[in-house]
Amino acid sequence: MTDRPASPASPSAPESSVAPGGAPEEILAVSVPWHRGVLPGLGIAVPVLALTMIALVLSTVLGSFEHLPAAVAGGLGAQLWLLSLGVPVDVLIAPAEGLGAEGGVVSLVPLGLSGLTAWLSFAVGVRMARGAPSGARLGAAVLTAGLTHAVLAAAVAVVGRTPASAASPLWALLIGGWLVCLFIAIGAMVEEGSAAALVGQRTVARAQRMRQDYRWAGSYLWALLRAGGIGALCAVLAGAVCMLLALTTGAESMLEAHRALGTDIPGDIAVAVLHFALLPNLVLWASAWASGAGFAIGDGTAITPAGTQAEALPMLPVLAILPGHDPAPALLAAPVLLVLGGFAAGHWFAREGEDHLGEWIAVRLPSRWLSAPLVIVLSSVLIGAVAGALMLLLGAVSSGSLGLGALTEVGPDPARLALAVGLEVALGALIALILSPWTDHRRAVRTGAAAAEPEAGASEDDELWSVQDEDERARQEAASRAEADRQREARRRAEIKQGRRQRAEAVQAKRQRKESADERRRRRRKAVRDR
Repeated sequence: MTDRPASPASPSAPESSVAPGGAPEEILAVSVPWHRGVLPGLGIAVPVLALTMIALVLSTVLGSFEHLPAAVAGGLGAQLWLLSLGVPVDVLIAPAEGLGAEGGVVSLVPLGLSGLTAWLSFAVGVRMARGAPSGARLGAAVLTAGLTHAVLAAAVAVVGRTPASAASPLWALLIGGWLVCLFIAIGAMVEEGSAAALVGQRTVARAQRMRQDYRWAGSYLWALLRAGGIGALCAVLAGAVCMLLALTTGAESMLEAHRALGTDIPGDIAVAVLHFALLPNLVLWASAWASGAGFAIGDGTAITPAGTQAEALPMLPVLAILPGHDPAPALLAAPVLLVLGGFAAGHWFAREGEDHLGEWIAVRLPSRWLSAPLVIVLSSVLIGAVAGALMLLLGAVSSGSLGLGALTEVGPDPARLALAVGLEVALGALIALILSPWTDHRRAVRTGAAAAEPEAGASEDDELWSVQDEDERARQEAASRAEADRQREARRRAEIKQGRRQRAEAVQAKRQRKESADERRRRRRKAVRDR
């Protein structure tokens, strides 16, 4: 972590003082001025907006789409940037002969451009935290950066209108800055190491003084969220692996589809930008395919490991790598990758040692034969539920509509994706948690064997005694872990009792102070009456 400058010696800067007892008082947190977020908000938007507009304008000027005016191409680039922020775009196709105009809403978010915006925002958050005084609150500057980005998005929505497409300035103002705010805040918290970068040291210290029960609950939920995040990350990695294999085996088909477009170099640049913008979407679609839930590219289509049901697909070269109607039987084993991801999540959760819910259940259900299976099943279900919820969010942001014709449904069904990933991750986590005592025992035996290497030239009897010593050492380590668990639970109970006693004493002291105040008021009233 980079050292930050100390707070300046100015009237607005916090001043530390020393209490009469010699202990320094808590330093008041300084807030970074709100106007420090204006330039970062503009600096995040300009590179991504320029990338999309320049790519499409160059394609028009250099002859790839000579029938398209440069101003319209620039407007389309601006609307592509707005789509990356989640702003829907209304499209209207000119009427054909004998037909009316056809319109729709494009809501498919190009996550590649969204990821670029998120990366720039994260870097801005890190830089803001480094340049701020230690312990300063950045909340106002972060909100200003997001608001500046949203105002610029609304202005682009007004200026970037074309005869065939337009985005709502109101929607751009409402949702054009949430991504920037979120990732600037994440970057600042990562650089600071806590939430103090946003809310200040005093609020964090107050949260750290909460009851032990609340801290245990928070650590358990945080461990559960990370375990579910590992399961969801493994699901995304499984999709990336499947997509990489498909690109390797279907490279020739993709090149043929690209040649069929007949584009020149500027057109190739525009197609490359489009592929970059949709790359994270494609990876998440591959994750949905690997889970068995599948995805759609148009109404009535289904692409799953069991086969591809689609009559016609958009002229996007990467779609040529999709499997055919009768895929290889080996592709049906793709969901096993997500089960392995669930195994990794469950193994990490068991190694983390933050299963306070399991400890709570074990205390209230003394029977090990009843509490252990319940804890294992409940933990695996919760890990799967968290992974499913995360994939529900990813599935929702990676799917949408292309506005016209049958392409109103593009991407995975979020609910079906969440259910499939949740079940597969929960199954893998269940297997890992069932095997965790055995793996812990084997790890303890290996550790003991490495620590007690037999001397050179030891006899067979000595080796036999060494093996017996290793088994005894493993039993002792298991007994010591059980004793440590019992001591930890005893300390937890003692802390709970102490907290209850302290609260009761505080209530009693408050009651006594109130009675003393009432008595003083009665004496004063009596003295007044006597006078």
